[in-house]
Amino acid sequence: MVKGVFYIILITLVLMSCNKKDYDNYTLAEPEEEVIDTTHWEYDYTYAGTLPSSEESENDLVNTKWVLTKYVISFATEYPMDTIEFLTNTTYQITSPAGQNYPAVSSIRTYTLSNVPNSTSKELQLNHFYPFGAYHYSTRLSELFIEDGVINNAEFTSLYESSKVVRAWFVKI
Repeated sequence: MVKGVFYIILITLVLMSCNKKDYDNYTLAEPEEEVIDTTHWEYDYTYAGTLPSSEESENDLVNTKWVLTKYVISFATEYPMDTIEFLTNTTYQITSPAGQNYPAVSSIRTYTLSNVPNSTSKELQLNHFYPFGAYHYSTRLSELFIEDGVINNAEFTSLYESSKVVRAWFVKI
């Protein structure tokens, strides 16, 4: 019987020492929402998200030099002999020889060489091409123009004025 009383006292003490915590005063913390800045997403992409030639894979035009031997605008024919050197996948250097009334000029500009979808053609866009009037000009060429080393009678169209067309001849040197 003493053991029974002892166990009853022990159980009573254990039960009396237990405190009920008041959980009503606690609130659950809301998980922090991740803030994602979407205002500058476009600028993280090379070429603003377009898919021209990439810097990792060189196109065959890089490190080639070409001479603009002739161009025709309307009925005026010019023989400028300007040299175009394609430095990288996106830049070219144009050098005009000195004339009687002007010094030699050399400028670095940008260009794009891309494949034409569903075609074996390439599209070449020369930006700020001053022999034709400093506009952006674009033309479609055979996929083998670099290997052939000539561009004959190519129709370059201004991206600003579609009615402005220049016919040009280039030779790779």
